[in-house]
Amino acid sequence: VCIAGSAHRRDFCHALCGDGLRVSAGEDCDDGNMQDGDGCSSRCRVEHEWVCKGGEISQGTDNCHRTTCGDGIREGIEECDDYNYYNDDGCSKVCTWERLSASTATEVDVSVDVMQLPQACRIQNSAKHETMEDSIYFLHSTILTGDVATPEEIKVAIKVINGSLTLKPVLKKWRERDGMTDANTRALVKRVTGVLLEPYAEVIDETLLVGTANDIENFMRHLVYIEPQPDFTGYVQVHYSVKSGIHLNYEAESCEETIVIRYADVFNDLPMVIQSQDTLAYGLYCTEGTGGDIGPGGCPLVGVSVYDGDCSQVVDGSCYLKMTVSVTAGGLVLPGVTNEPMAILPPLDGHHPGLNAAIKRMRFVPPEAWPSLEIVQLKVLIDRIIKPTVATPPGLQGTFGEGTVAITVLPRDTPPTLRWATGESFHGSIIRVRGTKPYTMKDVVFESPGLWSQIGGGAHKVVVAFQSSKGKWFLGDSSGLYFENSTREGQSFVQFRANTSDLRDKYLSDIRFAWNDDDCSNWIEWNVTLDDGYNKPWVLRAMMELPECQGYLVSWVGGVVKMKEEEIVHLVGVNLTSLDEALFLLVDVKHPREVLGDCQMVFWPDDYTEFQPGRECHLDGGADDLATTLPNVTYRPPPNFYGTVIVELHFQRVNIDDVVANRLDLPGVVRLPPTILYVEVQVAGVNDPPVLDIDNLYQKMNEDPAEPVFLSPLFVSDIDAGDHPLDFTFELATGSEWNTLFMCELRGVLLLDPWEYKLDEDGCLTTGVRRLQFQATTEIFNSMQRGPGRLQFMPARDWHGAVVVNTTVNDLGSGLGTDTSEIVSRELFVIVEPMVDTPILTFLCPEALPFVSYGHTCLEVRECIGLSAGADDGDEDTSMWVSIEASDPGVALKVEYKAPVQVENEGMPSIRLVGLYKNVKEVLRTLILRPPAHLFGLASDPETFTFDVTITVVALGLLFNEPLPEDLSGYPRDEFSFPVVIRRVNAAPHIFVDVSAFSATQTHPVVSMPGVAVQDVDARNQDHFEITLEVNLDANGGAVVFAGLQRTYLKMRMPLERLNRELESLQFVFEDDAWFGVTSVAVSISDLGNRGWTMETYDDMYHRETKPKVLTLRGATMSFVAEDTRHYHSLYSGDFTMEMFVKRLERTSSVDTTTVTTPALPGQSVLKPGEEVARNYGLLHDRGSPAGDIPRFSLAIDGEGRIDVLLKSDAGHCVGGKSNVKLEPGAWRHVAVVVRRSSHVAMPQARRDTTSGEVALYLDGLPDTVWPLSAERAFYGPTSGNFFVFAGGPEGDAAGLSLSRVRLWSRGLLPEELGRCEDPSPPEAADEECGGTGQAAMQMATLAFSFDLLGSLEEADQRAVARPVGSWSFDVDAPPTCSGMTGSPYHYGFEYCATYDRSLQKHMGGQVGSQYFWHSPQAIPALDSNLEAFANTRVQADRGKGLSTATRLAVYRRFVNEPPTLRLLEPTSGVLHVLEDHQGYVSMEVGHKATEQSVPKSLTLRLRVSHGFVRPIAYAAVLHTGFEGAERKAVEFHAPLHDINDFLAQLEYVPDANFAGADELMVSVSDMEFTVNTTIPIVIQPVSDPLVLICPPGVDVAEGAQSVLVASNVSIVDSEPVPGMSDYDIEVEVEVSVSAGGLRFLTEALLNSEDRAHLANLTGIPVGLDAAGVPPSADTEVYDGFRDQLHLATSRPGLETIVTSAGPKIPGGPVGSAPTRPSGAFVPALRFNSTVGRLRAVLRALAFSPYPALFNGIVHFFLQVVAKSTGVEAKCDFGIVVHPVNSPPSIVVDGARLREVTALRAGGRGIRSHEDVALGGVLLLADPDEEGFDDWYAARVHVARLQLEVSCGTLSFGIPGEQDYVLGVQNGSIAGTEGLTFYTGDGSRDRKMDVSSTLNQLNRQLYRLYFHSGGNCRGKEITLSVDLDDLGNFGAGGSLRVQESATWNVTAP
Repeated sequence: VCIAGSAHRRDFCHALCGDGLRVSAGEDCDDGNMQDGDGCSSRCRVEHEWVCKGGEISQGTDNCHRTTCGDGIREGIEECDDYNYYNDDGCSKVCTWERLSASTATEVDVSVDVMQLPQACRIQNSAKHETMEDSIYFLHSTILTGDVATPEEIKVAIKVINGSLTLKPVLKKWRERDGMTDANTRALVKRVTGVLLEPYAEVIDETLLVGTANDIENFMRHLVYIEPQPDFTGYVQVHYSVKSGIHLNYEAESCEETIVIRYADVFNDLPMVIQSQDTLAYGLYCTEGTGGDIGPGGCPLVGVSVYDGDCSQVVDGSCYLKMTVSVTAGGLVLPGVTNEPMAILPPLDGHHPGLNAAIKRMRFVPPEAWPSLEIVQLKVLIDRIIKPTVATPPGLQGTFGEGTVAITVLPRDTPPTLRWATGESFHGSIIRVRGTKPYTMKDVVFESPGLWSQIGGGAHKVVVAFQSSKGKWFLGDSSGLYFENSTREGQSFVQFRANTSDLRDKYLSDIRFAWNDDDCSNWIEWNVTLDDGYNKPWVLRAMMELPECQGYLVSWVGGVVKMKEEEIVHLVGVNLTSLDEALFLLVDVKHPREVLGDCQMVFWPDDYTEFQPGRECHLDGGADDLATTLPNVTYRPPPNFYGTVIVELHFQRVNIDDVVANRLDLPGVVRLPPTILYVEVQVAGVNDPPVLDIDNLYQKMNEDPAEPVFLSPLFVSDIDAGDHPLDFTFELATGSEWNTLFMCELRGVLLLDPWEYKLDEDGCLTTGVRRLQFQATTEIFNSMQRGPGRLQFMPARDWHGAVVVNTTVNDLGSGLGTDTSEIVSRELFVIVEPMVDTPILTFLCPEALPFVSYGHTCLEVRECIGLSAGADDGDEDTSMWVSIEASDPGVALKVEYKAPVQVENEGMPSIRLVGLYKNVKEVLRTLILRPPAHLFGLASDPETFTFDVTITVVALGLLFNEPLPEDLSGYPRDEFSFPVVIRRVNAAPHIFVDVSAFSATQTHPVVSMPGVAVQDVDARNQDHFEITLEVNLDANGGAVVFAGLQRTYLKMRMPLERLNRELESLQFVFEDDAWFGVTSVAVSISDLGNRGWTMETYDDMYHRETKPKVLTLRGATMSFVAEDTRHYHSLYSGDFTMEMFVKRLERTSSVDTTTVTTPALPGQSVLKPGEEVARNYGLLHDRGSPAGDIPRFSLAIDGEGRIDVLLKSDAGHCVGGKSNVKLEPGAWRHVAVVVRRSSHVAMPQARRDTTSGEVALYLDGLPDTVWPLSAERAFYGPTSGNFFVFAGGPEGDAAGLSLSRVRLWSRGLLPEELGRCEDPSPPEAADEECGGTGQAAMQMATLAFSFDLLGSLEEADQRAVARPVGSWSFDVDAPPTCSGMTGSPYHYGFEYCATYDRSLQKHMGGQVGSQYFWHSPQAIPALDSNLEAFANTRVQADRGKGLSTATRLAVYRRFVNEPPTLRLLEPTSGVLHVLEDHQGYVSMEVGHKATEQSVPKSLTLRLRVSHGFVRPIAYAAVLHTGFEGAERKAVEFHAPLHDINDFLAQLEYVPDANFAGADELMVSVSDMEFTVNTTIPIVIQPVSDPLVLICPPGVDVAEGAQSVLVASNVSIVDSEPVPGMSDYDIEVEVEVSVSAGGLRFLTEALLNSEDRAHLANLTGIPVGLDAAGVPPSADTEVYDGFRDQLHLATSRPGLETIVTSAGPKIPGGPVGSAPTRPSGAFVPALRFNSTVGRLRAVLRALAFSPYPALFNGIVHFFLQVVAKSTGVEAKCDFGIVVHPVNSPPSIVVDGARLREVTALRAGGRGIRSHEDVALGGVLLLADPDEEGFDDWYAARVHVARLQLEVSCGTLSFGIPGEQDYVLGVQNGSIAGTEGLTFYTGDGSRDRKMDVSSTLNQLNRQLYRLYFHSGGNCRGKEITLSVDLDDLGNFGAGGSLRVQESATWNVTAP
């Protein structure tokens, strides 16, 4: 199509896309439309996976159809199509060629050893990827290899630079070809491919592929499509990175690869006129006349621009655009070009950025008279101008583009609008809102649309919308109005519709606006949109300034505050209101400077403090909180001040965050101005009160004095009184009504009511009074106090106590009027001490006698002892002495409440109390009695124990800090006694066992169970017991034999003596011979309640454990063995603590039991019952045992009950001894042994350090005995065996001990830390020299044993185990949890007392049951009226109720095994026949009796061969291969029988390579008890083998690298020789070549001297060969394919033929560089004879060098080896990848040229000022990486950055001409700088220029470089600095920079 031609203008011709005619220039197809997705795109490009045919200029429209891979027709982008969808047949399933390896004529069996070393991760893609711009590219041939670490999921990241990963082609193909759709395409991709993309998008730059290894590889091979950025040309990089799931290379940090796709320019895009979306939809609007949207300058061309992507890529200025703009009516204005409107503007030249800048400055001026709403056409025509140069792309042609824009000219009065009543325009106005909310606007005038204002009488409807960023809108009258767009009144956006008349007269005449308090002082934009349906919606904007409000209102409504002098007034007149919940205020109360009063916050009357002048109040908070708090603000004027004062209250709003962060005073924090309230305070003067001083407020006197007693003198002062009389009043306030007052010298005073007083001649009262009142001056009154006129007091007869005398002084106003009177009062205290009276003791619980308690439990008697002081009962301050004494010396007495009573001898049978009567009376409310500890120790003791308690009380009278009298016989007293009965408590029996498990084999039908015995401290031998035996029915296995009966369940009663005798013969009979396994027998013993009373417990009883943790030893020992013996023995070289709870058992009658000694562990000493207690050391040991077997720490209890401790070192030092305190039987005591080493002292002659310290024994936290420790520092204990031993009773002693909570600590605990419930806190790390271990103590105990009834003797964390020897059992007992909870001793786990409480009986008297309750002395509840909660704690004791104990005995019967059997299934002949290098198969089966009887017993299988290896086929698990030095010759497999048979189901035997002869398979099966063996003969028949050549997949080389060894990983093996013969001397012919570069040999790469000598024979020939080649020799054969490229060298011995290349063509390099050749004798191909062994050395020295020096790419390496003896040949090839490396650019300064243009100018005069000097040819830029422009489509155009700077003067690229265009003005510019990007300067007279472009363009500009000397450069040396940055031109290494400079002089005038 050719258009736009005229008589003065040539035609522009171009292909018209979419016209159905395909032309060769610019169109790949044309299907007659402009639609995408039908095969031919909207730009006439064939779309991906489509093919278009038939479109010709003469034939018509193209027909397009989609290509189908696998249909047998190769079309479109298909490289092949073999009519299937299979891989590995040459053509892949996506129709791309596959690379197939070359095949040989000989079948080769390759033996591959798969090692456990994982294959390293690698991503490869060796294909070349090129396409055209704007096309979607299928990125094929990407291969992911490597061993998968997590097969179920691997993760590969993909990132595309300059493009995106697109799934659109894949989704389109699935949808159209396969019919697969899904609303969620992400789910579709996951379902079809198995790959999840995170994040997911159909077009995405970066994502993560998640899936299995196979799914990820398939996705990377076949589903990766890359879409470039629009009009992008260059290189799109696709970066793969494996994130997880595949093993990495050794020491590699990542597995990643970048694949490059080259997008070539396609210069067939048309220049375009672009319109924005709004411009396309609505066009442009312009108001009629010269005014427009922005003013009188016309209307801008908004949304219009031009673009030409092809022309912008030409960097040398040979392509530019010419733009012509015109309108059909009106005119256009371009400032700087034409200021008068023109229908057609002059053409403008330039690139599209400059033309778009001109369009932004253009204005459209509408015609003066124009029909309303008529359209004006704006036409923009773009011509592409081409001036071809060497850099102009051949495909770039001149063409044009055009566009039309519709401009609607609006009549000036057409749209509706708003204005103010003043006539001011509403649009752009500012509204200053003042007053309260809502703000009402009634001056808005609505103007109807001018064009339709007369139509329908105002019935035309207009849509109005109010919108503001904040606030709410209301209408004064909204009746009949319909709100649209889901809006309503009260919102920031309101929209409604009404006719113009209603809008003008009703709705818009009253507009109201409300705002939030937070928005005060803000500016808000108000937008009003008016839409009449005909014109473009009209938006009017106004700004609203909100008032400066604080968000709150505050005022003073209290008026004038009136107060008196010295008064305090509350400022309650503040009225504060706010609706803002987030409001936060600061309130300050300030005083005037001249009157510094006092402000204080007072919430309670007692909160007033002393006056502080100038003190201010500061408050903060919300409005509600302040409104509540402000009334508590008080004001006090200065002392003695009266008058008027103004107090200021400052209110300031702040941000609460600023207050919390304490940054209110920081710079930048905005604080609103405060609101100040001024409060007027009027202070009136007042009368000062008088002052009354009393010398002594407290005064004592005896009861019944003979005459009145003078009281302390009183003195009065009053500064206001003067001679004015004061009123004095004295009155008795407390005490007896018969107490009276007396006074003298009353004649000189004015008595009030004188008729009540009778005076004698001295003015003294003759009769005492209770109240005395008179008036006198201060002088008279004070003179009376100095003489007999003082006040006197007389108490009543027989009365004592405290009296208060109230003294009141009234100054009667001090002359200021009685209404201002001040009164002061004081109290005078008089104490009348009583005489001593006889006390009275009363017993209040006679019905409870005698009191009853049980066992060792304490008895608590409450509210049963009453005490009275007799006649002085009201006198609670009298002192009492009390004695409480028990008749039995073993009883312990305690009281519960002590302070402030002094208690002596507490815990003894007689205690003393001293204290005040009221306190002693309170103490006697509770008395605690504990029975003797020895009580009921023997079975022969009686059932009850009775004793009496006597209480004596002595009254001592009043003792104020006086000592107790020594003789109390003269003081009144009283006493009484009461009886107490203690009943025996039945204790549970003990079951002792020597061993808890019994074993036998299948050959034994019966197993004896000796060592079981029963003991009971309460029982006698003739007392009956009940035994229950029950066999575990779940395990079954047999029955027990007891007392002649055989049962699985048995219950019998018999005497204790017979019971133990029958237990000696206890047996277990197995049910049959075949049964084996583990069962148990439960043993339960009941004492049938033979003795005493049985106590009932309840659930919440304090400290009653139901799970015993007690181990009892009787004549036995307990050894502790640690897992880490050395570690725990090392503790003994430092400080440590061993603590436990111990109870000594009562002696019992001897019981004959059978003792089975527990066997000792290796290295462990075993202590037997009855061994001697060493007196010196306190250690049980065998006399005959060696010293090394003796434990180094032991604890025992001797016959007297003393604790025996021994600590012994390896050197023989012993420390220890016996305790001072004897342990009483039946009482739990806490025992601790603490070892402390205070220091380490180096002795002068000692070989080792010596420690000094102590070994301390503590009982219940108190020190008992301390032994000094001074010994060499050595381990206390051996390094193996037991390290701690307990002894439960010495020889001949049938008693024993019980243990609980044994703990070992790795430091010495302090006394207060012993026996604590919680673990002690660890101390700081102790220094080793100070006795510590050098480390911080552990947070927990080093060892902790907590014994369990079920038989667990292991330590808590299994760090050690306890091993008892002798008779032991688990005890049903409850030791104390920790020390200090109650007094010692404890008994039967009851820490409560049996309590009789009279007050409790009174409340619970009607209920049936015991009168006693359990009660804790540690937690006394306050008694109240409701005590029903104590009903569940009643003491319940039953006579004759039995107690039971149970244990469980384990019985184990072992299985008897038989040898396994082995049967050969295949080969049936018994001999295995295989071929050389071929595998054979064996099948066997194993039988085993243990498995048949379900015995879980594993087998061990061993297989061994001599000349091969075996492996399973049907089973993958091989636990061990190779043993006894025979690697891979033997297999060992340990597994159950079924796995063994699966393993042997099919075994594969593989002989050694090339081995032929005889071998044998030796088979061994063992069950660790029996072993069977067999041997299978193997015969291997010989077979010939081929030559094997293995090459690596590729070799990486860096650009410019020289002599890189590339064949060191190539291996060659000839497997033909017989076994044992080497292939080293087998002769071979070798050919090796590379497709580019050269090869040579490096002698230094070989370490072996023989290899170097052999290599010298090969490499000695080509030395000295010229790179130009050597004359060929016609009689030498050359390998096919090289004849046309290679020249032949002459032959030499040892090297048949050496071929060298004439050298590749060296293209012209950069300016200033010379052609280079490879260094040394490099050749592209070699052919020679060698042997296999020598060839291996030759290959290790083969080196490759790329050529030319900057070559990068892929070089094909080919190797062929032919065995001369057999003619078998092997080939392999691989790629040498030469990776690009960036090279630095260069700057050449031509000095001669510089001197020519500077110093040699104009006859040698040099450069003068104001002179322009052309510097062309002085500077030349070059880059060795830069490529030539021989082939445009293959060239890479790289950009560099150049910086030029002169020290004086300026630089220009060329001299600007007047025809040049700058910014749309034709008055001179910088034409010729097209293609440059300026960062600094613009190319015209710049001191510094920073510019980027191609090197050719930069060199072209440097030929146009000018220097302008300027006037200020006279006589100066000018320096031109040049900096060149190649911006990372190509390859690795990043950007490189070079710098140069040139200098010249400017001459002086």
